[in-house]
Amino acid sequence: MRKTDFAFWTFLTMTGLAAATTVLNVTQTLSATGQNSELYRQLDLFGDVLERVRSDYVEKPDDTQLIENAINGMLAALDPHSAYSAPSTSVTCRSRPAASSAASA
Repeated sequence: MRKTDFAFWTFLTMTGLAAATTVLNVTQTLSATGQNSELYRQLDLFGDVLERVRSDYVEKPDDTQLIENAINGMLAALDPHSAYSAPSTSVTCRSRPAASSAASA
């Protein structure tokens, strides 16, 4: 087999693999959005509202607080006893009882 034939068949094989990968990737993307299109539409709405608040609110809000409050609102709507604790808050809560028991001893 000559070098040009080998290069041609290698190129053809690589092109075929790239095309197959692209088709599989597009198929998976379309099926994910088809099944959850309403969810993604609602998330787009949430993103639009978040951007509007960030850009048009009188005072610049804290992005982390906005997201945490949105999560807490979502959980409160499901169950009034549920709440989200940010990782930094949970570390503080874990260290408080140790400090309290050490102070009372």
